[in-house]
Amino acid sequence: MDEFQQNNLAEGEAPKAPTAPTFEREAAPSYNGTPSNTPVYTEEPVSLGTWIGILLLGLVPCVNLIMLFVWDFSEGKKSRQNWARAALIVGAIVFVLYIVFILTFGAAFVASMSSNLSELQGYM
Repeated sequence: MDEFQQNNLAEGEAPKAPTAPTFEREAAPSYNGTPSNTPVYTEEPVSLGTWIGILLLGLVPCVNLIMLFVWDFSEGKKSRQNWARAALIVGAIVFVLYIVFILTFGAAFVASMSSNLSELQGYM
């Protein structure tokens, strides 16, 4: 017990033991059918005609790549933006696999041609 509490005790009063702090419990939230942390989507979906236009633009060389970057980095419909990102990622993966394929089989072709050329030089 500290000095302040000893000086402020009335005569005959026993010192009180410290008590633990009390915490109030919050009432459980009521959901009314849907939890409050569920996101609410207010964006209109991309229409069928818009998707057809997007796919037709994808057939035009160079325009398709430019439009994918425009749709990816612009503020617009979230579903179109996600589709553009996915298309760019898949395109990058295919491009890397294509380069690996070309380098692998190109090296094998060059090696086979050099061995054939050395055999042909023996006949000349």
